[in-house]
Amino acid sequence: MKEENLIFVISQPRAGSTMLQAILSNHKKIDTVSEPWILLPLLSVFKPSLISAFYNFDLATDALNDFLKKTNQEEDFKNDIKEFILNRYAPVKSDDGGYVLDKTPRYYEIFEVIYDLFPKAKFIILKRHPVAVLSSIIKTWDRFTFKELEHHHNRDIFKAPYLLSKWEEEYGERSNVSILKYEDLVEEPNSKIEEICAWLGLDYQPSILNFSENNSFQGKYGDPKGVYLTKAPSGKYAVNWKKGLSDKRIKDYLNGYGAFLGDVFLSEYGYENDIKYRNTVKFKLFRYYCHRKKLVEKHSIKDSIVSILIRRYLQENIG
Repeated sequence: MKEENLIFVISQPRAGSTMLQAILSNHKKIDTVSEPWILLPLLSVFKPSLISAFYNFDLATDALNDFLKKTNQEEDFKNDIKEFILNRYAPVKSDDGGYVLDKTPRYYEIFEVIYDLFPKAKFIILKRHPVAVLSSIIKTWDRFTFKELEHHHNRDIFKAPYLLSKWEEEYGERSNVSILKYEDLVEEPNSKIEEICAWLGLDYQPSILNFSENNSFQGKYGDPKGVYLTKAPSGKYAVNWKKGLSDKRIKDYLNGYGAFLGDVFLSEYGYENDIKYRNTVKFKLFRYYCHRKKLVEKHSIKDSIVSILIRRYLQENIG
């Protein structure tokens, strides 16, 4: 299999990537499977900061690189990994002239490594309003405690939007990278999918927007709820999340997150500042909780008070 036959969707979780996957894999020339996550364990050897292990993974990777350098195998090692990955994707492809689409949201962590390994592949950077993403994360996966939200989604919330913005700035002008907003996808599905098909060199049929009979994207991982509630993109999902700004369970989180991101970043990220977000105590506590290791190292009265407040709220529902 050739790398030119690969499509990677890069996004946050709950950003519409499963819907995009369902639509595109409805095309006879695009095959897929539910989130494979195959690149994260294999390519983290090139980005060891992502791995936490009982042994020192940074040290192990440094030793591996030293070994490869001493034996003149650096390029061979990289090519071996590339060939191994291509061989794993090959059984997914049913058409010699078609594509294999890998949709694994946390590839935002290693986008630059994937691009370096597969510079001839196609990449779709899919964005959604970050506050909408947070709302969907909490509601979809019932992340209604500090502990659960931090444990599963710390980097999805605090790192992913900035990384996606960085990848868009650095790679967005390249011919094999397409930037797509979830809001545009659900509000203008015909034109946006037609554009993507043209970019991929494929014919477009509006019928692929109806993914109700497509089972290829379904599996253990992926969207457990939203995409199964509809048969095709719907514009209502672009603004439904705003109701959460007045929902007593999550409004403090959504407002606090929007204020944390700030008007400047949201505008640069492609979203108009049509909402006046406000700082909230609960979101500030959540931020402190996510960075509690740094907090423990400090000894000011303020930090001691915050620690007490965090412990008080830790076991409570975020609403």
